This record gives sequence, structure tokens and C-alpha cells, in this order.
Amino acid sequence: MTLTELIISISLLGVIILAATTFDTAIRQSFRHTDTQTQLLNELSPAMQQMTKFIMQGVGTISQPGVIIETETRIKVRLDRNNTPGDCTDDIWIFYRYQANEIQYCTNAGTDCDIPPGWGCPAGTVEVIGRRIFYNPPATPPVFAFVDSNGDSIADNRDNVVSVNLIACQD
Repeated sequence: MTLTELIISISLLGVIILAATTFDTAIRQSFRHTDTQTQLLNELSPAMQQMTKFIMQGVGTISQPGVIIETETRIKVRLDRNNTPGDCTDDIWIFYRYQANEIQYCTNAGTDCDIPPGWGCPAGTVEVIGRRIFYNPPATPPVFAFVDSNGDSIADNRDNVVSVNLIACQD
């Protein structure tokens, strides 16, 4: 084997190793990206499922609505605990709010038919059901909103459609 052949062989081997290293790096970056997205999805999915379930079970009337969106980041849902539509004294309220990159949840048993004021959660009863949530108005849509059948925001719940927008972000 001559010196020229040896140099060509080493050069070809270097190109093959460089290609393999580049391929390995790309695969690892792709895996990390996919793994991060999967972690975020796994974290948000239970929160979305719980909110969807309870919002769909919300009951009320025109004068005492079952779903109240107080702000873009806070929603209240009235649930009829004992299947007694004419008696709202046994209903419970479920509260969700976005605060400090978290979706927080709590329940509050009603003692009368009035809508509980404010956040309405007794101390120590708040549970975090979603973390790493991103909300930056006006660049992102509201976390909670009433929407019409076209998905456009409206002021009330006349179409009985609630939009829940959760945008997850990496740490």
C-alpha cells in the first residue's frame, strides 16, 4: 500500500466517521425534543381531561348559570351533586384558575344558591393540576373563554361553548 492510498483510506474513514457522528447527534436532538414534548403532553392531558369533564357536567339556569368565566384566567363550574335540578343548595362549585404558570383547582360546597365571590377556595384546598402553562396576553388566546360555533370569542354563554386554551412551555 502506497502513501497516497493510505491517505485516501484515512480520508474516507474520516468522512464516514463524521457522517455517523452527525447522524447520531441529529437523532439525539430529535429524541430530546420529542421527549420534552411528550412530557409536556403527559402533564397537561389529565388537567384538560378533568376540566373538560367538569365543564361538560356544569348545570344551571339563565339566572344561575352553570359555567361562569370571571376573567380570562378564572372559571367556575356548578355541579349538581345529588341530581336535584330544582335544589341548588346541594350543588358544589369547582374553580379553576391560571396563576404563576399553573392551573389550580379546588371545590367549594355551596350552602345557598348564590355564586361564590372571587376565587372562593378555602385555604389549604387548592390543588395544582397542571404546571409549565404559558399565558402572555394579547399574544396568546385567553385560557378560558366563551366562543361561538365558529370559535370566535363572545361575551356570554349563549352557544354553550367554552374554550380552554393551555399552552405548555419548557422550563
